[in-house]
Amino acid sequence: YMTQVYGIEVGTYGFMVNVMREFFTVVFLPVLIKISKGSPIAGGAAGNMDTMLVPVTKFVGAELGLVALITGVILTFFVPFELPVLSHIFNSMI
Repeated sequence: YMTQVYGIEVGTYGFMVNVMREFFTVVFLPVLIKISKGSPIAGGAAGNMDTMLVPVTKFVGAELGLVALITGVILTFFVPFELPVLSHIFNSMI
């Protein structure tokens, strides 16, 4: 969506931010778990339903792993509707 609306540079930036968020979540899982049991779930965001599910579940346990999976599914289905709305709001502010 970001590439179609704003161009290849912004789409690439969005992709890189997503990859780096997942990378830093995995790297800092031991630190995040000391802050709060839910921190890795928040850090994994939509990736919790696929790529981040195994590392996050390993650290938070099976019960919160299910919460991570459900959160990931909800975010994955919500973002395609949320992104155009937020994009429109921010464009109207500029």
